Amino acid sequence: MTEPSNERQFALWMKLAQEGDGSAYHMLLVEISKVARGFLKRRMGASHAVEDITQEILLTVHRARHTYNPARPFTPWFFAISRHKWMDHLRKHGRSVRTEPLTEDFLERHMQESPSETEGLSDALTEAMSVLPSKQKKVVELLKVEGLSIQETSKQMSMSVSSVKVAAHRAYRTLRSKLRGRRGNE
Repeated sequence: MTEPSNERQFALWMKLAQEGDGSAYHMLLVEISKVARGFLKRRMGASHAVEDITQEILLTVHRARHTYNPARPFTPWFFAISRHKWMDHLRKHGRSVRTEPLTEDFLERHMQESPSETEGLSDALTEAMSVLPSKQKKVVELLKVEGLSIQETSKQMSMSVSSVKVAAHRAYRTLRSKLRGRRGNE
């Protein structure tokens, strides 16, 4: 995420840009492009698509800049656009486990292995996800694919925060078990 000082600076630059200050707009685009790349790299690794999606994010910010309300924080508006463009890319080009870690501890270890050791992990993950109950599957997708917070997921699923945490924990346990079992069979 961004620092509070960055939040204030981004909001100020956007406000000035809306008032016609080209220099402030240039600075905003330069700095948010770095944030967008970081956002995408954390989700996709060193994918060649990071730069393309970053450009899509910047174009969308440009087209939608008139919708930003200077009385509101900038980063939620910006990250909503970023998340939307990232999800558009995933829908168009398919999803890969190497670009969407589902559990921080287990899948991070796989990310550090050589590509030959992780080939087919996406198929295994798809298979493991298919056995999850629908609520658990949806919770995992909202938390780890769409990047929503526990609270946002709770609201969207009409579940308590505790229920979301329990569903996520159970889903992660099932996925770890299925994926470890798969690795043991190779």
